[in-house]
Amino acid sequence: MSLTSNCNLVLLMYKSHVNWYKYVRSWERHLSNQSGKVILNPLVEQQKPFKEPLFPESNLVFTPSEKDVDKAQQLFVPDKNHIIKYCKGVYDPSQVPSHRKTEIAFLGRSNVGKSSLIKELLNAAPKVQVRTSKTPGHTKLVNFFEVGNAFMLVDMPGYGYRQPENFERSAEGYLNNSKRLSMTFLLVDSSVGLQPADYIAIDMLNEFGLPFTFILTKYDKAGKRALYSTLLDLRETMDKKAPTCFPQPFLVSSIKSWGISLLKTFIAYITNTLETTR
Repeated sequence: MSLTSNCNLVLLMYKSHVNWYKYVRSWERHLSNQSGKVILNPLVEQQKPFKEPLFPESNLVFTPSEKDVDKAQQLFVPDKNHIIKYCKGVYDPSQVPSHRKTEIAFLGRSNVGKSSLIKELLNAAPKVQVRTSKTPGHTKLVNFFEVGNAFMLVDMPGYGYRQPENFERSAEGYLNNSKRLSMTFLLVDSSVGLQPADYIAIDMLNEFGLPFTFILTKYDKAGKRALYSTLLDLRETMDKKAPTCFPQPFLVSSIKSWGISLLKTFIAYITNTLETTR
């Protein structure tokens, strides 16, 4: 399937809420790792106490089976025939590395946890150095990470506070000019919620006609009241201001790995690699 066809499929699914695959519902499944029990879909867990969830079943269109989740994880494990590596950092769209892979980009406010999330996604590849910092504005370049022959993962500079001076040229230039970008993940801090700079980013993605998906980061640190407020604002924004947004947001914790397996599976699917993972 071509990149154009894939994007069209994404947009069609947004409008129709049709399930992409013959998935088996497995909301109650828990995975285990070194840190203990990990919730596959924190959004479902968070909504259990509500009689009327903010994101009803019609929005939760991505519900992979256990088999698909387990299969997708292997995509993020390197071997001699599947190299995962840092490729290049660029200031200008003209410097983007030449390749034929699908691209997925991570965008968000400074210090929202982009680099930490990418580091967690690639934690099975210890040789890949993903630099993280508590200082806002740490990422200055548009950074490309190669995941075998499957896709390019793109870490973008943060916007808002301490936004790099070249943000418009580098980040916005990349988003508006990339011919291989399949999905942009827009990250929002679960505790802080949507901020004015986030709405500007949403307007930009709408203007460029780019499909995007919300990821709520730092889910483990968010209080129940703050998280509910964030979800409420997010649902309203998705309904009124985000016509090209995927209907299902993802909640993640990079520290506790909550939601990471589900996100990996979603990435495998939208990059057309779920059926070809090893």
